[in-house]
Order: sequence, then C-alpha cells, then structure tokens
Amino acid sequence: MAVGATVVEVSSEFSSAFSGANTIDGNPAAEWSTRGGGDDAYLVVNLDREVDVVAVGFHARTMSDGSATTENYTVTVDGADTYGPFLVGCTDVTFIGRIVRFDVDNSSGGNTGATEVEVIEGL
Repeated sequence: MAVGATVVEVSSEFSSAFSGANTIDGNPAAEWSTRGGGDDAYLVVNLDREVDVVAVGFHARTMSDGSATTENYTVTVDGADTYGPFLVGCTDVTFIGRIVRFDVDNSSGGNTGATEVEVIEGL
C-alpha cells in the first residue's frame, strides 16, 4: 500500500474492532467486517497521491463456518474506471489513480469484509 494511504469510507463496520483501517495495517490477523454488508460491501482507500498501479489485492475474511466469504471483487479508480471482477487475492491490473474503491461483487452474504487490501505501485 502506498505510504500515507488511508481508508476514507466503508459501507459499514461491525464494530470499531473491525474497522476499515484494519485492511491497510499490514496485520492479516486484524480485519474489517461489515454489519451484514454481503454483496453491498465496499471500502474506499485514498492513496494520498496519484499512483501508477500494477496490481490490486483483496484478501477476504471468512467466518469459521465458511460464511461471509467474498468470492470476487471490483475496483473503481477515481470514481470513473472500473476493473474486474477479480477472484479474491492479488491480480495484475494497470491504472493511474489516487482514490481506489473496492466493491464486493459476489459473496456468500453476511458480515463480509477483508483482512487486507492491496494497491501495488509499479517501480
């Protein structure tokens, strides 16, 4: 994730312990969980500067019973261009942007979310 990046918006949070900021803290044990967001879940990251991106990643959280699992996601850059859907994990994609919105495209429903999201900058 770009240095200085912040989570500026989420569809919902289950509680403060499951905040959107957990997705960019580098700790996969901390996670963002929605309050029943299902396929309507989203998270918006401000990279704090225009970045030449070469890949994105969405690492889904899941409940121990297998529920609340995201299967694929899309990204929208600066409110304009949308890429995906991509399977969860890391995917090569190129764009230049500052504001990246991650949308759950398809899930098993429930308190969906992510352990980490990634925006990988080219060298």
